[in-house]
Amino acid sequence: MALLGAINVLMEVLLYGAIGVLSGFFHARLNGSTKTTAVLNYVACAVYVVLAVAITVEILLG
Repeated sequence: MALLGAINVLMEVLLYGAIGVLSGFFHARLNGSTKTTAVLNYVACAVYVVLAVAITVEILLG
């Protein structure tokens, strides 16, 4: 069990470390562009609208 736990912790450190490094890379690369910022804001808005519609439909039908 200890070995399984150690492997699990190691895999999580590798996974979340890679996610952190990649997110830092993309942040540095995309931070200066106003067009990219606008596109990301529109994408975030669209995601929130889709989630709101899905929740509303679930409440009305559920």
